[in-house]
Amino acid sequence: MHILLVVAAILPFALNVWAIVVTARDRSVSPTTIVLWVIALFAFPVIGVTIWALWWNRKRNSRVA
Repeated sequence: MHILLVVAAILPFALNVWAIVVTARDRSVSPTTIVLWVIALFAFPVIGVTIWALWWNRKRNSRVA
């Protein structure tokens, strides 16, 4: 049970770091947008990752079309 609490506490921040790395590696994203995402992701860990995932998916789908 204890390990589940530790994982639940660390997972949102690990996802934040992953989202930041993925966003920073994309050359089409401006540095200002990256800074805003960093602030949003660490200010609102769980909701921020959810909103980021929706934004990233929409961005990715618009490239295909």
